[in-house]
Amino acid sequence: MMNKLFEKPIGLMTFFYLIVFLSVVGLGLYFIANNNAIVQNTFPPKLTDTLGVVKELDIIDPKISAAVDMNNFRNPDQATLDKGKQLYSTVCAACHGPEGKGDGPAGIALNPKPRNFHDQEGWKNGRKLSELFLTLQKGIPTTGMPGYDYMPVVDRAAIIGFIRTFMSAPPVDSDEELAKLDQTYGLSAGIKQSGQIPISSALTLLIADNSSQELKISSALQKVSDPANESQFALFASVIGNYRSALTSVLNTPESLENLQNFQSVIFANAGSNGFNASVLRLSSAEVSTLYTLIKTVLS
Repeated sequence: MMNKLFEKPIGLMTFFYLIVFLSVVGLGLYFIANNNAIVQNTFPPKLTDTLGVVKELDIIDPKISAAVDMNNFRNPDQATLDKGKQLYSTVCAACHGPEGKGDGPAGIALNPKPRNFHDQEGWKNGRKLSELFLTLQKGIPTTGMPGYDYMPVVDRAAIIGFIRTFMSAPPVDSDEELAKLDQTYGLSAGIKQSGQIPISSALTLLIADNSSQELKISSALQKVSDPANESQFALFASVIGNYRSALTSVLNTPESLENLQNFQSVIFANAGSNGFNASVLRLSSAEVSTLYTLIKTVLS
């Protein structure tokens, strides 16, 4: 049979293509029939619970950042310019280039391109000191320019001073413009920076505070629920639907226990949802005073 096929090459080719066709069809049918098994992972993927990842925070003491000398801001001395150059190299040069021509390697893919500080045209916020400070404070939306409000104001002032060395005839701010900038951002007074404690320490303080509050509430509930004190707390019971909610709402607003006026404002403001019944709104001034004394006593 094979000799006959070789004698007729067309028959041989037909036989060869028939074998290839049947092989492809067979592999296709096998793949379809076992599709689920083929694509099934041998090992289940390892998923990270992002909600369970807690990054611990460092301890940061509260402080007031160094103030800006507004005269030096207007006419920076050499020390300020040197500091500005160093900061510029670290923070800005990657995009704006070492010579401020907007040709830094990190800015190649940006659209629009980073600012060329030598060019006098096309500045979105302007080239004045106050305008450059605004750019560093807020950034420029829809561009690759972020805000640097986290950076100390003295550092930003130094960077601005150095950037202006790239400019030819940089515009001058009026006294009024610099005074407004100073007033808006408190440059000459320094900026208050809040402190920070580790998350674990914050949780410890929070738990301790809640534990102290829970002890007060539990003690108060025992007093007001004691049958022996029923007559003493009759007014209390008549205007409160949920003892725990009412006592908690008072404790969560410490100013409510400072004086009668604050107490009345707090319990009246959310009556019906803070543990107090709406009937509390109908109490006389004398009854509100009595209620204030009762609650202050049981929570002391």
